[in-house]
Amino acid sequence: MRIASDRSDLALYSFVSFPEVLRYSYYLLLIGAALEGIFGSFAVLVAAAHAYVADVTEEGSRAAAFARISACLMGGFIIGPTLGSAIAAAAGSK
Repeated sequence: MRIASDRSDLALYSFVSFPEVLRYSYYLLLIGAALEGIFGSFAVLVAAAHAYVADVTEEGSRAAAFARISACLMGGFIIGPTLGSAIAAAAGSK
């Protein structure tokens, strides 16, 4: 499920970094954002992850499992932008 979000991040980086390569890149970016909003990518991902954890864990260990899921999600919020900025700096982006 995270792969879809990574693809949208890569597409966003491509459109922002190389607008001269893709004609009408601004409009494609808007269409991509609209489609992501329609399909609810992040909200659906979080709901599916929590539903899966609720289904496969026993009732006594469910709180710890939800805490691990939340920790991974927040870790992604920290690591993702840091890693993205390091890649952009290594690629020579301003």
